[in-house]
Amino acid sequence: MSTRSVAYRRYTVHNRVSAFVRVKEYTVVHVLVTMQIKSGKMTEFLATVKELQPFVLKEPGCLEYDFTREVPSPLGIQEPIDENRITLVEKWESMKALELHAQPTAEPDPRRKQLAETMRGLRESVVARVTESIA
Repeated sequence: MSTRSVAYRRYTVHNRVSAFVRVKEYTVVHVLVTMQIKSGKMTEFLATVKELQPFVLKEPGCLEYDFTREVPSPLGIQEPIDENRITLVEKWESMKALELHAQPTAEPDPRRKQLAETMRGLRESVVARVTESIA
């Protein structure tokens, strides 16, 4: 079962009447990538992903591509914080959009390809989970 997300655009007529018109409907695919960064390489990793991020956000179907780090919280279920662990949160309009992103030819720009290779070289390990919205 998958939940469909719908994008709407608001239209206002004579500053009084508003209408929301359905623009697009799609199944949101979430990708959660947990990366362990090599010790002493975090500064270089962050500089690399900040430059890489805009390339990916321009891809068709990319809704979100956000690198995050762990922070303390009041949640009792939180794992111990690891300063070298980064989580990449991706959202894609469809599995097809994710497939296109994952293809080796998805890096036609030489600079983007170089950044992706640099990022891979700064990671100690990587694990991904692909999910879809259910509620």
